[in-house]
Amino acid sequence: MAVHQWKKEHQLLGKIQMAKQPRQQRILSYGEFRPTGVDDSAARRMQALAGLGETVAGVAERFGRAKATEIAPEQAQKAAEKAI
Repeated sequence: MAVHQWKKEHQLLGKIQMAKQPRQQRILSYGEFRPTGVDDSAARRMQALAGLGETVAGVAERFGRAKATEIAPEQAQKAAEKAI
C-alpha cells in the first residue's frame, strides 16, 4: 500500500508542476521586420502653430474691420468737406 500511495502522490505532484510551467507557443516566423512608427510630432506642432496663426489673423481682421467701420463715416465727412 505504501508504494501505491507514493505513486499517487508522485503523479499528483507531477501534474501540479506541469500546471505551473508556462505553455510554450510555436514560433510562426523568424526575423520579422517591424519598422518603428513615423514620428510626426514636429508636423503636428507646425500644424498647431499654423492654426494659431490663422486664429490670430482672424481676430486681428475682425478688430480692423470694426475700427474701419467706426472711422469710415468721419473720414468720409472730412473728405466731402475738403472737396467742397
